[in-house]
Amino acid sequence: MGIFDFIYRRRNEMMQWSAEMQMNFSENDDYGLRDQIDCFELIDQGSARRAKNIMVRGHEMDDFQECIFDFHYATGSGDDSVTHKTTAIFINSKSLMLPKFFMRPKNKLGKWFQRLRGKNQGPSDKEQLQYNYKIRLEDDQALDFLINSGIHNILLADSIFYLEGNGHYLIIYDNHKLLNMNQILNMRMTAHHIFDYLKANSWYV
Repeated sequence: MGIFDFIYRRRNEMMQWSAEMQMNFSENDDYGLRDQIDCFELIDQGSARRAKNIMVRGHEMDDFQECIFDFHYATGSGDDSVTHKTTAIFINSKSLMLPKFFMRPKNKLGKWFQRLRGKNQGPSDKEQLQYNYKIRLEDDQALDFLINSGIHNILLADSIFYLEGNGHYLIIYDNHKLLNMNQILNMRMTAHHIFDYLKANSWYV
């Protein structure tokens, strides 16, 4: 299959899925999504960054907005250029007030290096989360907030998703991978569960 055939098929798939999920669809960023997600590390990678095949429910000024989209960016240059693609779910909710954080699941090599340095998986929720995820936060208080919210119960059960938060914004994705319909539904269910936990324990509540 040629690249143009793939682009055409992917667009039609996402358009069909958006109709099935009763969401609006735009092949390009007609919703100003890029301006909202610029604060995330997902967006701060490589060059030629763009959001494509955007499925949207709600408006950025509403109390709750949800977007499902493909994100493309390139690394390298010339003949060594590589295009990376991932599917992400973005939630913008006035009910959230989150500390800025970034979480990615550690691979087997990362965990092996941890054990080599004597940092084994401890019994506490915090130790288990830090063992399985690379976490960047504003301060230790933000980590306590994430633990107290209970989202570790979801993340430790299915350690595949990247997760970022900042203020009213939450984004979840499976890095370097375009998802099919069933995978999107699974990630969306996880995203909504995480949202419910964080909403109930929002930073300034």
